[in-house]
Amino acid sequence: MKRANGNLTEDLNKNITTIQYNYLNLPSKITFGDGSTIAYLYGADGTKFRTTHTINGTVTTTDYCDNVIYENGTATRLLTEAGYVSLNDNKYNSGKELDTLLTRMEQESIFFPKLILWLIRQKLC
Repeated sequence: MKRANGNLTEDLNKNITTIQYNYLNLPSKITFGDGSTIAYLYGADGTKFRTTHTINGTVTTTDYCDNVIYENGTATRLLTEAGYVSLNDNKYNSGKELDTLLTRMEQESIFFPKLILWLIRQKLC
């Protein structure tokens, strides 16, 4: 079913029973037939800050802070122009070592200031 502005309010083919929107016309909460939900939090400009998945009572929160993605408070990915670095297994999209990538970033002064790179190395950021 659609609203007058074209937004879907449900999609039973995907078992979505309710779709709610915020004042920016972005989805704020999606509810599924089994009771699972996905909630979104955006900034005033529409930038996504947080996604919260609730499935069978288990809550997973994903926060988006500039180029770092956190899952349940732990930094898991570092976004780059060419893809992302997985901070869990220190792999770049092509399997390069994280340390090699961070060293190159430091040498070329690209992507992040040295303090943020140091924090990533310490796994505090």
